[in-house]
Amino acid sequence: MLNEEAVKKAAMGDKQTLHEINSLPLPLRMSYGLAIDDYKRDNNVQVMENESSLYPQSKRTSEVSDDEIAQSLAKRLEESNIKAETIEKQRQEQAEKVARQQAMRARILNGG
Repeated sequence: MLNEEAVKKAAMGDKQTLHEINSLPLPLRMSYGLAIDDYKRDNNVQVMENESSLYPQSKRTSEVSDDEIAQSLAKRLEESNIKAETIEKQRQEQAEKVARQQAMRARILNGG
């Protein structure tokens, strides 16, 4: 069974308790992590931004401007159009090749 007091302390951000939980084997850490998340959700516990956690902090993403998004979308659309044009050109070349082969077969079958 999990120590309810440890769950409460960890949910409140007690660094020593979090350190002790982090030293436990992985299955127990996972169990404590889930219990802490449940406790926070059930008791509406708000975590401070600089508080310790069982989970590693991910890097914050930087904000992207609308102009950068527009440029990226325009570039992607242009690349997509180029690919579509290339595929269409290849399709036409293949159709022409098949037509030439059929014409050649017809000449051969008709006696040249």
